[in-house]
Amino acid sequence: MKKTRRTLALILALALAAMSLSACSSSDSSSDTTAAETEAAETTAAETEAAESEAAETTAEAGSDEAEAEAAVEYDLSGEEITFVIPYGDSSGTNTIWRAIGAAMEEVTGCTIVYENQEGASGSVGTTYFLNQEHDGTKILCTSESVSLYQAQQLIDVDYDDLEPLLLASFNCGILVTYPGSTFDGMDFDETIAYIQEHPGEVTVGSTGLGGMAWVWWTLLDSVYDLDLTIVDYDSSGDGNTQLMGGHIDLFINGYTTGKSLIDAGSVVPIVTLDTERLADIDAPAISEFTDAFDAYMPYGSYFVAEVAADTPSETVEILRAAFMDTYNSDTCQEFLDNNSGKKLGLTGDEANEYMKHQQAVISWMLYDTGNSEIEPTEYGVARPE
Repeated sequence: MKKTRRTLALILALALAAMSLSACSSSDSSSDTTAAETEAAETTAAETEAAESEAAETTAEAGSDEAEAEAAVEYDLSGEEITFVIPYGDSSGTNTIWRAIGAAMEEVTGCTIVYENQEGASGSVGTTYFLNQEHDGTKILCTSESVSLYQAQQLIDVDYDDLEPLLLASFNCGILVTYPGSTFDGMDFDETIAYIQEHPGEVTVGSTGLGGMAWVWWTLLDSVYDLDLTIVDYDSSGDGNTQLMGGHIDLFINGYTTGKSLIDAGSVVPIVTLDTERLADIDAPAISEFTDAFDAYMPYGSYFVAEVAADTPSETVEILRAAFMDTYNSDTCQEFLDNNSGKKLGLTGDEANEYMKHQQAVISWMLYDTGNSEIEPTEYGVARPE
């Protein structure tokens, strides 16, 4: 009996041990399987996440490309006739710039450009004429900086808010010039000012009329140096240069576009550039080398902008804007501006307006502060520049 019990106990113990070993083996196997499955799952998840991320980036890029494609305005101006209304004479720097850009635009877009010069009263005659035409985009006002002074000088009630800029192409600083062999040939800026002060009323200078760049600079110079000048107004800088070269006036303020070729030819002599820095290809110092009295007003000069009326249909505006910007970026236009403008701008829309309105604020308040404009600029919505 005791032997039988011992035998049963041994069998039971062996059975329990076997079960325990089996359970351990099973547990280890299960644990190993679970770890492998987890690792595989994690790898799959990572690969899926990476694939999804890559797909998202591809989709985003595709969406960006699509947005850019949608943003690009398609147009076809082949055979269309567009009129450039230029509110200055055919010998003006404004005319030179816009006829060259017009030729480039014909080349780029296949349209035909017709030019209308409507000169008089610092561009206000041509601007009024333009605004009285249909606002359908078939006529473009191709002008300069004079719009900034129309309200300050009470010429016409027109402001930048009445116009929509298509292309602000370039900027020119002024250059004070005389003719070869004149009294001022060989004088520097300080000597020129001293001579004028010592000979009140004897020095005759040229201007392009109330509100033009030359007129603004003569006003600035007078406000600082109290100059007694005889000022003669011309319809364009071309007319002014002709009179200067003939010795009919003593001094003139040119823009780069009209002045550079005459300086290169020796037809006029530069005295000073009206900017804070010298121009690389003009052999004359900057006015800031003599005085800092004008630094707050610079850069100031002529700039050339193509505009339509503000109420022109938006689709038409976008088509014309795209055409002008394509023209500006063309090799033909860039080469011309490199050789015939002081600084390229290439602005449109809000950026162009911001640039021009800053210029308007600076000059409008200068004229008011110096007593050359009776209306405080806030009355026509121009805040004092900071």
